[in-house]
Amino acid sequence: MEGQDWNEVKWNGGSVNYTPGEKKEPIIKHSDHANKQQKIEKKAEEGDLTIKKMDISFKIALQKARQAKNLTQKDFAQKLGIKVNDVNSYESGKLIPPGNIISKMNKTLGIKLPKVNKP
Repeated sequence: MEGQDWNEVKWNGGSVNYTPGEKKEPIIKHSDHANKQQKIEKKAEEGDLTIKKMDISFKIALQKARQAKNLTQKDFAQKLGIKVNDVNSYESGKLIPPGNIISKMNKTLGIKLPKVNKP
């Protein structure tokens, strides 16, 4: 292996030493999702896990009002300028729509939806 330099390399003030044949453990970086999942699992083990759900009056009123206007979720989403999956999540209570979307919903449906009680 002539011509290769295995000496210390420095950059940005840090340094890395490498010895041929040396095995190093890989650095594993956890994503935010993995960290959240670990926190949830820890709370579940401790028996301190509570699942917060949105008040059902909003999601039922939204679904009934949309259906009364004979709008599919796809049509409703297009009128609001959002994704169909978002409409589905709002109607199932998985997501709480932001204020500007609720305002658009009220105008599109011609009604005043009930206030969202956040968990």
